[in-house]
Formats: sequence, structure tokens, C-alpha cells
Amino acid sequence: MSEVTTEKLIDDLKIIIDDAEELIKASADSVGGQIAEARRRLGQRVETSKAALAQRAVEMRERAEQAKAHAIDLAQDEGWRRLALAACLGVLVGLALRYQGRRSANRNP
Repeated sequence: MSEVTTEKLIDDLKIIIDDAEELIKASADSVGGQIAEARRRLGQRVETSKAALAQRAVEMRERAEQAKAHAIDLAQDEGWRRLALAACLGVLVGLALRYQGRRSANRNP
């Protein structure tokens, strides 16, 4: 999931939780056992969701930072490896051409 999509999801969930809290407060004056029980359960779920959302947001940010750091490290390590490989290939090609040149010089006196 991209960072923008993740942030949007977190923002949307926060809005839903806020709306649920407002609904709980607005229905506080309602009387009845079933409504009171529903409000209690909804309140518990809202609190649980808020805590889970906060934890998930922290985890997602930490993973994003780790992935970013890993990508930077990989790019830097790969850059040096490629440079070393190119240098080795250059040396080998140079030696092969030098050997080929000496071999050709010995054939044509």
C-alpha cells in the first residue's frame, strides 16, 4: 500500500471513530435497555478501534522507515558493487586486448 493511501485510510478511520463517538454522545439521553447496551458495546469497540488504529499507524510508519532505509542501503551497496564489477571487467578486457596485441605482433614479423 502506498504511503498516501495508508495515510488516507488512517484519516478515514479516525473520522469514522469520531462520528461513532458523536453518535454515542447524541444518544445518551435515549432510554431503554437495548439502546444503553448498544451504546456500551459501541463505546467499547470505538475505544478498542482507536487503540488498534494508533498501534497500527505506528507499526506502518516504522515499516515504511525501515523499507526506506533498506532501499537506500541497497542502492548504495549495489552502486559500489557495480562499480567494482565494471572495474574488474575493464581490467580483464584490457589484459585480453594486451595479450591479443602481443600475440598478433609475434605472428607478423
